[in-house]
Amino acid sequence: MFGIGLGEFILMAVLAVIFLGPDKLPETLVQVAKFFKSFKRNIDDAKQAIEDDIELADLTNFQDEVKDYTAKLEDFKDDIYSPKTDASTKEAKAVKAIFDDVKKPKQDN
Repeated sequence: MFGIGLGEFILMAVLAVIFLGPDKLPETLVQVAKFFKSFKRNIDDAKQAIEDDIELADLTNFQDEVKDYTAKLEDFKDDIYSPKTDASTKEAKAVKAIFDDVKKPKQDN
């Protein structure tokens, strides 16, 4: 525990009894325990806040990627439908169907 051996722990206990006395020692131990509990709770809260921020940042990055892919698909669709391309009408309809399937929200069965 914290790199403290048995001998060191006994020495600290003896010193605590000498300096605090048997009357104040239990109250002091309770206060120390409350401090460590509060400290641990604050550390856990800070850790959770950092994890939430990281998750939010990941979600924002994911949304940016989705926007980029959507823009690329829109450009691809515009290239397919432009009169400059030599794609046949059948191929253009197939690409449009695929694009519409991708753009359509998924429905749960």
